[in-house]
Amino acid sequence: MTLEAYVSGLRKKHAKLSSLVDREQKRPAPNFTTLTDLKKKKLHVKQEISKALEIK
Repeated sequence: MTLEAYVSGLRKKHAKLSSLVDREQKRPAPNFTTLTDLKKKKLHVKQEISKALEIK
């Protein structure tokens, strides 16, 4: 797997998590535990993208 493919996959995962966060926030009664978990995962993916791009 190339670095570009890896970063591309991470960006897709980040976009998916972003969408899930938005959907959860728009619910009439958002589940804050789920929201926190999704945001942590999103941050982790963002950090992985940053690390991968530093290697480049």
